[in-house]
Amino acid sequence: MSLTADRAEIAAALSTVDGVNGYEYRPTVPRPGDAWPTLPTLDLEEGLVWRATWTVNVFLPQAERDASVWIDAHFLAIVTALRVPGFADKAEPALMPAAGGDQYVLEITMRSE
Repeated sequence: MSLTADRAEIAAALSTVDGVNGYEYRPTVPRPGDAWPTLPTLDLEEGLVWRATWTVNVFLPQAERDASVWIDAHFLAIVTALRVPGFADKAEPALMPAAGGDQYVLEITMRSE
């Protein structure tokens, strides 16, 4: 599969979760529940196959407590949906730099099949 197809499949899988809108690329003005993949690394496995490692960013409500409540309500459904295009290895709340100040996101590290 191509990286473009993987990106589209990840976005489509994210969109199957209630309260989540999957995008292939970061929306111009993200809202809580908007999610998109970024490609931080490609690793050559056994000298034969390139495997993509993706970071899926899920934009959260910007109040700290609201962000935590949102994660509690949606996390399992998101990582379950991501099993279709690959598998999640790690997830952590993070701050994403933005012009107006850091913004809460959930970063999920996953690999495509």
